[in-house]
Amino acid sequence: MNKSLLFGMIFLFSINLHAQKSANDTSAKMISWKDVSNWKSMQSMNVKISADGKWFAYPMLTVEGDGELIVQKIKDTVVKKYPIGGTSMPSFQFSENGRWLVYKEGPKYKEMQAAMKNPMAPRGSDKLYLIDLLKDKKTEFEKAGSFKLNNKQSTYLAFTISPDRGGAVPAIAGQAGSMATRTASFDLVVLELESGKIINIGNVGEFDFNTQGDLLAYAVDAANKIANGLYVFNLKNQQTVILDNDKTTYKSLNWKKDKDALTALKMTKDEKFKKDKGAVIAVKNISTKPEIFSYDPVKDSAHFPAKMTISGERTPIWSEDMTRVFFGINTLEAVKKGLAADTAIKNKITAPSKDTVALTLEKIKADTSIKSIEDLKRILAKTDTSKMKTPQPTTEKKNDASKPDMTIWHWKDKRLQSVQQVMEQQDKNFSYITMYDIGTKNFTQLNDSAKRFLNIFPKEKFALAEDVDAYQLEQGLNGQSYSDIYIVNLKNGDSKLFKKKFYSPSFSSRPKASLDGEKFVYGEEGNYFVYDISSQKSINLTEKLPVSFVDTEDDHNVTKPLTGFLGWSNDSRYVLISDGWDIWQIAANGKSASNLTKDGRTTKTRYQNRFTLDPEEKGFDFSKPNYFRIYGEWNKKTGIARIEPGSSGLKAGTQKLIWDNVTINSLLKSKNADLFVFSKENNNKPTEYYAANNQLLNPVQITKNAPDYNKYLWSAGIKLVNYVTEKGDSFKALYFYRPVIRKEKNILRWFIITKNYRKQPIIMQIPHSLVEAGILPCTPEMDMQCLFPISFINLMIRE
Repeated sequence: MNKSLLFGMIFLFSINLHAQKSANDTSAKMISWKDVSNWKSMQSMNVKISADGKWFAYPMLTVEGDGELIVQKIKDTVVKKYPIGGTSMPSFQFSENGRWLVYKEGPKYKEMQAAMKNPMAPRGSDKLYLIDLLKDKKTEFEKAGSFKLNNKQSTYLAFTISPDRGGAVPAIAGQAGSMATRTASFDLVVLELESGKIINIGNVGEFDFNTQGDLLAYAVDAANKIANGLYVFNLKNQQTVILDNDKTTYKSLNWKKDKDALTALKMTKDEKFKKDKGAVIAVKNISTKPEIFSYDPVKDSAHFPAKMTISGERTPIWSEDMTRVFFGINTLEAVKKGLAADTAIKNKITAPSKDTVALTLEKIKADTSIKSIEDLKRILAKTDTSKMKTPQPTTEKKNDASKPDMTIWHWKDKRLQSVQQVMEQQDKNFSYITMYDIGTKNFTQLNDSAKRFLNIFPKEKFALAEDVDAYQLEQGLNGQSYSDIYIVNLKNGDSKLFKKKFYSPSFSSRPKASLDGEKFVYGEEGNYFVYDISSQKSINLTEKLPVSFVDTEDDHNVTKPLTGFLGWSNDSRYVLISDGWDIWQIAANGKSASNLTKDGRTTKTRYQNRFTLDPEEKGFDFSKPNYFRIYGEWNKKTGIARIEPGSSGLKAGTQKLIWDNVTINSLLKSKNADLFVFSKENNNKPTEYYAANNQLLNPVQITKNAPDYNKYLWSAGIKLVNYVTEKGDSFKALYFYRPVIRKEKNILRWFIITKNYRKQPIIMQIPHSLVEAGILPCTPEMDMQCLFPISFINLMIRE
């Protein structure tokens, strides 16, 4: 685990200076705080590769300024740059066939800053651009909002635009009130990519394409609610199907993945309650003959809990077998009656009373000096009702003490006050999970106020419910996590106790379901177990293996925390578990176990995690090669190892594809091509991405990060040193050489230990803004029980 510790001790230290640039080279300078705001760099967490493996896109952003989207053709020198404004969260997407790119350009950074200082200042709107990468053609759309391509088809683009309607809309004749407030709806533009033909749909609140990309579902949310409803537009025959209409708000549209089915919520405002009342609508066989089902709690008072409603905070979902719908319910909280009275008092204060106005009119009528219309106009002009004396609210005096804020925690509260504060919004949005059986028309609540946490397993056969009520205070005080765990049968809602006071010293110990939803892995007393729900039997997976799966390096206040659980195979036959060094493939029935990586413990190499190459994968596919990140405990190298498929899961033995004094953080694969992209950096070079084949051979750099990198001086090198603590534990430390800006070679400089990270790779890039003072960084590994690495300090001084 990483640990950070700040040292305020400064030590004298003599080092040999290593040159990164010659002393006569004056082109580079030290970076200063003034340079930071203009520093440009890649947003490495937001890079994308096209599905056909031809294009790579990444944002180049600056701290205080405008960014741009860089689009690089991988096997060519073609580079396209598009401005994206001052946003820190760029939005862009490739079509699944790789031909189209969609991105948004936001307002300029200066416009955004001006708008923050002055809300009345003009602020530009977002623009949407469609790029035809094949024809190098760009199409622009103003005032754009959210957008989405139609998934597998790659033939349509749908996006919202802000309508120019001039604010509020006049009310319909006969409707109460003089004006109707418009809801947050937009015009939806549906663009056919090849032809450029456009369909405009008004008053859309939400929209989404199905997985196949041939159906577009949208919810109409008009101000008068007359045409509100759930609609589906068939892109193939250009026909629109009305699934449901009502004077309500439709939201939380949710297509069932790879299914011709959809769910949504219907929310109705009731002035008596703080939250809207909800109902669920579920539809299947949409493209052929739609079957529409709905569930409204108002019509099921016999089974639905009193004083509750369907929650608008949880999206409803179809079950895998298309027989049930799962959704959330929460409490209906009534609006306090006192609020209406407070509003009435406020209205009396802010406007002249009817009695005052009537008295003024009587005075005017009694005024005999009014002989003509002109006299009346003069009197009315002098009568300013805004200056009439009316009751005024008391104002706070300047010398009055300010009202203090107070937070109260009662000793009987089961959660500490600090926890209550952090989870306040989560508590407000909390909902219980329920199930409605379409065939039997049965409603079932699956958890309650005691079992607040419910985890539905894949295939929706079973779920795990947790009751932490009796242990919350104990966890807050001593950090020990316990819960009573129940197995819930999702066919009938029955629950059965699995473990009383189950102990979770770390996340790895918590139950994790198999992909068939019929068993789960959990940790107990330093071992991993598999529990088969049908047979109600547990199997100890690790007790007979020659290594321990207790994480001895975890320094939390817990007992026997487990090493990492990587996941299940997609056929639910195997699990992958790390012992901290090697990765083990263990059969779920406990009959076989194999050390896949073999040499981790002996060579002090940590096989850390598996790269997810398919974001939509469900479990690990052992019929294909799997890729893992590796890290050298003592040499601080990182890399990528590949494990081949075998006759039974993966084949033991690894192939190190990359193993160097660099840091590897990511590995990506194009969806439909055998092309891989990985990132690489070291202490002196920023993150760059490289394209290669499945063996990562002959990689080609495809990015140019940090364009101003060569303007500044950086560390001239690094040195890895060994040291031993007074306890006798061996560790490594890393210090950075300063760049040469003088000709002296052995001068005395100040040295400060700034922070430490336990067993981390060499990744730091150091701009030496304090190099004139000789302040250099060092990152030693540390044991938290050893506050100061005295042996290490002595070593550095002797050197």
